[in-house]
Amino acid sequence: MSEADYKHRVVLVEVEDGRLVSRTSIPVPQPVGLRRVPADGASLDPDSVLAALRALVPSGVSETERQPFIEVRFQRTAPRADFVSEVRAALEDKGHRLTTIRDVTRVEFVPGASEGDAAFRRLEDFEPEDVFRSLYGRVHAESEGPDKTLLEAFAELVREHQEKTKGAQ
Repeated sequence: MSEADYKHRVVLVEVEDGRLVSRTSIPVPQPVGLRRVPADGASLDPDSVLAALRALVPSGVSETERQPFIEVRFQRTAPRADFVSEVRAALEDKGHRLTTIRDVTRVEFVPGASEGDAAFRRLEDFEPEDVFRSLYGRVHAESEGPDKTLLEAFAELVREHQEKTKGAQ
């Protein structure tokens, strides 16, 4: 949703005898609106997100293909299996098309970061082996880390999964 605040335009350039005569920026209206909740792109706890969605003014657009897109960002405060359903229900009569529900929960482990550092990261930002090593270290604190055989077995599982998911697409 990086285009939400981007002002689309074309530039008309007039050239005469190989020289620039004028350059005019012409705004191009967005045929479909793009919105974020929260609007500043930050994140909110799930209850605040739902309240913001319920407070949205309906778009007033009846044709689905003309309805604005909406991205929801939230920070998980506790497990909540029904959150996606709650978001969809909150948007039901608002005339918006849901594009993404992005969980930007603050995590405590960031590969390469010092202990105590935290960052906003999405699951796809992590390498599977880094997550595996971190979890292994937490469970087996007295150990020096997973041995070569265990890492190779984990890498094989990751490869098999990637091959299966690639073939399913």
